[in-house]
Amino acid sequence: MVKPEGHGTSNAGIFGGKKGNAAGDATNVVTDYVHIVGAARSPDVTFAAKIAAAYCEASAKAQAEVKNADGETAEMTFTSKPSYPSFKLREAEPVIQHAKRVVESLGLKPTTVFSNGGLDANWLVNHGVPTVTLPGETVTIPPPIPLLPGKPMSNSQSPEVSYKPAVVITASA
Repeated sequence: MVKPEGHGTSNAGIFGGKKGNAAGDATNVVTDYVHIVGAARSPDVTFAAKIAAAYCEASAKAQAEVKNADGETAEMTFTSKPSYPSFKLREAEPVIQHAKRVVESLGLKPTTVFSNGGLDANWLVNHGVPTVTLPGETVTIPPPIPLLPGKPMSNSQSPEVSYKPAVVITASA
């Protein structure tokens, strides 16, 4: 999402029922309970809160408009809280310079990219340990994206599709 006041991403990624079970009891019955978990991400905490507020407003609108056969609306509880502390390291940070030298020692060209990633690095930096993320062969949330030319893999942590702000160094030949 890019708007004049900011940019970020969001998704409703978990859709389930009570106590982590599936929503509903059968495929031909309307469920009586739904639990949805989503994420709103932006390098700007204020804009991430605006994204979450838009989800809340849309949910409240749907709640008011959708009624059962008796004309009743659903009960709804909406909560929002920060999950990953944002950070952005300066290009001159020793940890970034070291990571770039390592990538160069492999004969590759490093590129630093600011990411909307929710990674272990967020917590390490939050606790005073400057950290970079080097995408690698992982099977994670992002869709399949090649990381290095000539090196196929199943999935990778792509800066464009990751979670909350982080610094990621990508490499190319």
